[in-house]
Amino acid sequence: GDASTAAGAFHEALNAACLLGAKVTFLVVCQPLGEGAPIGTQLATTPARLAAAFDIPITETGSDEDAVASAVGSAREADGPALIQVTLHR
Repeated sequence: GDASTAAGAFHEALNAACLLGAKVTFLVVCQPLGEGAPIGTQLATTPARLAAAFDIPITETGSDEDAVASAVGSAREADGPALIQVTLHR
């Protein structure tokens, strides 16, 4: 989820994927009203903006299954890493 993207391991994974040109898809589920803390108290930006800083193509979508499936299909066709940010509302 979005809170786990505040950890260093997420940043390292984005960096490694870029350096290696890895065909990996990062799928991050964001819930604005998180279980432990509201969004913005653990991360200063969104996971999508972090990926954009690494020049990783991003797709932002809601919980619509068809939209998510389409985003995954597009990410699989990418030449390198891609990130899909799915925003859910409880």
